Amino acid sequence: MALSLSAAAPAAYATVPTTVVQNATGLPDGVLYYVDGQKVSKEVAEKVNPASIAMVNVLKGATVRQIVGNVPETQVILITTKGNENAAPVVELNKKLNRSVDLTNKLLLVDGQQVTLTEMERLLPSQLQQVTVLSADDAVKAYGEKGKNGSVSVMTK
Repeated sequence: MALSLSAAAPAAYATVPTTVVQNATGLPDGVLYYVDGQKVSKEVAEKVNPASIAMVNVLKGATVRQIVGNVPETQVILITTKGNENAAPVVELNKKLNRSVDLTNKLLLVDGQQVTLTEMERLLPSQLQQVTVLSADDAVKAYGEKGKNGSVSVMTK
């Protein structure tokens, strides 16, 4: 049986609204949720409009305790909405997140120029275009002996 649609289709079938359908199972239980740097309930996180999301980070294991303290949950979902990437609570969480990665003795580059850890930490999330992390072996291949402890390279907008 063939189905054909013609321009003469009834108006009820001619326009189909496009909507985002959330998974029927919703967000998982037993997870901490943060929206724009503020701890929120699962119910509040579920109400965030997907079109308004700029970034989502998922933390697991020991990193959870490094970022949010001694909590029973082993997973955290950090949601940042558009326009709030530089809000003070988001910046503070990002600083903690950046500190959870040991950058000591790593070759740090911003737009191809070597920088200090302090200079790297001054970057705002809204300035970042791309972040590349290389293992020690790959960093030595790319940057020579300076990369012997690995590297983090940031390209800004």
